Amino acid sequence: MKEKNKGDADAYREVCGLPINTYFSAQKMKWLLQTVDGLAANPKAMMSTMDTYLIARLTNMKSLVTDSTNASRTMLMDINTLEWSDKMLGEYGITKEQLPTIIKESSADFGSVACEQVSGLAGVVIAGVLGDQQAACLGHVLKEGEVKNTYGTGCFLL
Repeated sequence: MKEKNKGDADAYREVCGLPINTYFSAQKMKWLLQTVDGLAANPKAMMSTMDTYLIARLTNMKSLVTDSTNASRTMLMDINTLEWSDKMLGEYGITKEQLPTIIKESSADFGSVACEQVSGLAGVVIAGVLGDQQAACLGHVLKEGEVKNTYGTGCFLL
């Protein structure tokens, strides 16, 4: 993708807020679509982040959604509209049908637990989703002027 953009790692930053980098999901999704036989043509194939998978499983596939903190790390969300970016989807060869149906705010109704394997939680509403670094900031109750550095799959200063 950098070659396609004459070495400019920031070619898409205005749209998705991120530099071209293999760390983000779009590049991995593109690789999967190009590498796994039949994946691109499979109408049931869906790609997203872990939050979408967990919500889908907990709701028996009734809720195929994500939140903006997770969607923003894919390189596929337009940071200005908080919706999937047609430009970025086109750049990476990914269709909207392969992604969660909607990007919600982190505090929203993501569906109700309907999974039989989770006893005692049937009907409980999933009312919040937050990506890991963002959740760390919230969990540590940061105040204006404070910062949080997280170490895990990457190193992030928020």
